[in-house]
Formats: sequence, structure tokens, C-alpha cells
Amino acid sequence: MRDSFTYIMLGDRIQKASITAMNEAAKSAVSRAISFIRQKYNIKQKDLARYLKVKTKATKEQPYVRVAVMKNDISLYYFKATQFGKPGRPKKGRTKSKTGGVKATVQLKKRKLYRSKDNTAGSFIWQEGDLVRGVFIRTGEKKIMDKGKFKGMEKEEIKKLYGVNLLQLFNPRLGTKSLVLEEMEAKFFEVYEKRLEHNLSRI
Repeated sequence: MRDSFTYIMLGDRIQKASITAMNEAAKSAVSRAISFIRQKYNIKQKDLARYLKVKTKATKEQPYVRVAVMKNDISLYYFKATQFGKPGRPKKGRTKSKTGGVKATVQLKKRKLYRSKDNTAGSFIWQEGDLVRGVFIRTGEKKIMDKGKFKGMEKEEIKKLYGVNLLQLFNPRLGTKSLVLEEMEAKFFEVYEKRLEHNLSRI
């Protein structure tokens, strides 16, 4: 009876050591993915970290971890976006600026001015007080407002601009490998093996 109890205790401790190692490895894998992405894209670590997280930790009942992309597209605003010139609507009798818009650096060392394809409209940063909604651009298309005090009036539509689609980095086109996933997997197993060995040595 004593031997049976000892083996059960040992099994529980080995399982706990594995689960702890798994959770530590998952955090390291996410950190590695963030660092790897930032080797190409100009985004701060803290901004990228809010979109890539360990969503499910391993437990005795669920011995696995789940890493999740919290949002597919990352706003262009997070890629060092700055307003340049005056892209807004011109006053009557004046023409639109041909140089105004938002400059951003999505890929490192590739700064770009964002304007419409026909170069008639520049992008702009939409900010309400301390709240920044992102970088937008007017599409040139019109729509009729259907609510509020401007109901029935014609308004030019705008669209939000994005820098990187995270889902595409993890799930690329058919026939290509995800370098980000490869980096994550390599880091996960490297840390898992080291931490498991360390945890087991303490039993």
C-alpha cells in the first residue's frame, strides 16, 4: 500500500513538473514570436504583445496550451504613424494638398506616405480627445446618412488603414511555411525540455 501511494505521488509530481514547464515554454515561445516579427516590422513590443497572447494555460485537466492571435489586423497607427501636412477637406476655392497625409513605417526602413490611389486625398489620424481611433482615408464614395442629426445628408465614406495582418503571418498561403510558427515551435520545445529537466531534478 505504501509503494502504491508513493508511485501515485511521484506521477502527480511529474505531471505537475511537465505542466509548469509547458506554461513557461509557451510564454517564451510568444516572446520569441514577437521578437522575430519585430525583426522585419516596425512596431513596439508592448503594442504587438496585446495581439499575441497565451490564451489557455496548461492544467491537470487540460494538459495543453493555446496561443491566440487576438486580432487579425494591426492598425497602421502603431507603425510610427505621424500626420504630415493637411489632408483634410479644403476650404471653398482652394485645392487639396498633394503632399498631405500620414507617414508610417510598416517594414523597417521603408517609410511611406499614405494617400489615395488617385492622389486626391491624404490619410489622417482620427483622434477624439485622448482616444485614437486609428489612421483613415476618404474613399471618394458617397453614402446617405440614415440616422442622427445628419440623417438624409450625403457623406463621403472613409476606411481604416492597417499595417500587418497577423493571421497571414501564422497562416500563409498554401504551399508556404510560416517562419513565425517555426520560430515559436523551436523555442517552445527548447524551453520545455530545459524546464522539465530542471523541475524533475527537484523532485
